[in-house]
Amino acid sequence: MSVALAAPPAATLRPGALCIRDERLNPTTVLVDAAGELDAANARQLVDHVAAIDDPHSALIVDLRGLTFFGTEGLWAVNRIIAASAKRHATPVLVAGPEVRRLLRICDPHGVLRTVSSVVDALVASKPNSTRTLIHV
Repeated sequence: MSVALAAPPAATLRPGALCIRDERLNPTTVLVDAAGELDAANARQLVDHVAAIDDPHSALIVDLRGLTFFGTEGLWAVNRIIAASAKRHATPVLVAGPEVRRLLRICDPHGVLRTVSSVVDALVASKPNSTRTLIHV
């Protein structure tokens, strides 16, 4: 199975910009893909984008591998998205790139916020029968 990256490469974005796109991967799963910089200036934009997704879904994959910067407000955004997913009874799975992993090593040294490294791994983790819990709140 191959899954295409939805957001444009970060190199094509203006400095400081954040590009967010979403797409339905299958009848139960929505992928939100972010590229560029996620910081205090635009963290709410990501939260609001996810909240505005009207399609019913039981799994939400948030792919942050395209980020070139992930500030501490990005953690706030991720926590808000996880909380909103719980209210919708959707399983959130975070796909982390190097910028996200770097900040999590500092701000989450015990690995409470679990991540996967690819969208394919996220699809497996989001299945109802998955025995792995990848995100703890």
